[in-house]
Amino acid sequence: MNKKQSKRYRIDTEKIVWRTIDGEVVILDLDSGRYYSLNKTGSFAWSLLNENKTGEQIIEKIREEYGLDYKKASQDIRSLIKDLETEGLIVSKA
Repeated sequence: MNKKQSKRYRIDTEKIVWRTIDGEVVILDLDSGRYYSLNKTGSFAWSLLNENKTGEQIIEKIREEYGLDYKKASQDIRSLIKDLETEGLIVSKA
C-alpha cells in the first residue's frame, strides 16, 4: 500500500454542495459555478469518501462490489482521487 492510498480525505463542504440523483452524484463547486457528475462507480467511491474511508479501503470496496482485480481498482481510484483533489472537491485530512 502506498502512502496516498492510506490517506483519508474529506469532501470540501465549504466549497461544494452535492446530491445523489438516480444513483449518480452531482456536485456544484460554489466558487467556480462548475458542475460535476460521477457515474455509478464514482458515486460509490464518493459515498465511501463521505464515510471517512482511506484510499485503500475504497479500493477494497470497489473490488468487492464490481469484481475488479487490485491493479485495475487501484488505478481507477487513484485517478479519481487525484482528479477530485485537483478540482478542489476533496481535501486531504491532516
